[in-house]
Amino acid sequence: MMLHKFAFFLIFPALASCASPKIESEGGLGAIIKWEDRHRCSRISPEILLSGVPAETVRFAVWLEEGTSPRRYLGGGIYENDRQGIIPEGALAQTYRGACPGGETKRYRYTVAAYDKSNKSLANVRYEFDLK
Repeated sequence: MMLHKFAFFLIFPALASCASPKIESEGGLGAIIKWEDRHRCSRISPEILLSGVPAETVRFAVWLEEGTSPRRYLGGGIYENDRQGIIPEGALAQTYRGACPGGETKRYRYTVAAYDKSNKSLANVRYEFDLK
């Protein structure tokens, strides 16, 4: 099974011939999304390893979008911060639908955002990539 990881350091061999990924971070939040081929067209969200999580974080919001403008929301969800630094695989399954390019190259964006108890955004990381 081919394993793809993406975050600040790209390890995504399937994208070598596609446009370069775009990564943006605010507030120092980092994420490695352990995305595997079995997550394609699936309601099973990938495991997300987090770093640089602000101490005040009580929850994370994660979402996946397709396209550039307008973007099509594919789902995501909220995960309460248990201080483990991991959002487990399948934790977003209620509203998540994985990338499903259908044989053509499409642009996708994962966003992970950290929020405090008053629902103030503390930090986020966005990762755009092409997938065929």
